Amino acid sequence: MPKRREWSDILKRGIVAISPVYKKGIGDVTIIKLEDEEILIERNIKTVLSNIAKFFLLDLAESRRYYSEYLDKKRNIPLVYNGENIYIVVKTRQPIGKNDGAMSYVNSRYIDSVKDGVIGYNNGEKLKTYTSDRTIKRNLKDVHFILQDLEMRI
Repeated sequence: MPKRREWSDILKRGIVAISPVYKKGIGDVTIIKLEDEEILIERNIKTVLSNIAKFFLLDLAESRRYYSEYLDKKRNIPLVYNGENIYIVVKTRQPIGKNDGAMSYVNSRYIDSVKDGVIGYNNGEKLKTYTSDRTIKRNLKDVHFILQDLEMRI
């Protein structure tokens, strides 16, 4: 697991997406997709998201609670670390067991297009999802409202 200084370097390079994957012989791990490479972290996605929140000195539960009320929705709440790091939630795999993460988190600022459940990044790469275009676009609209809220609170 990266240390605080390593998280700083990772975040400076820009996290495009954070996804749960299965690794044979290990189990549930997380891939952090950067603009120029992928980093495999041998922890589940909840732990990785929690550690990023610690880097930002952020209470993730309180952030989700606030934005759930602000957006008046209970599911698929964007993950807000700061104005540069707002992640939408998309389903990227079929879970095999209970408490198995199926949701990936995609940084909204890297999304260029959405078509047929495929998210196109602004660097030309793509991410296949099991989420409808309508839901992805609705989540991106939520990000717009969150950015307005962040501007008003500064």
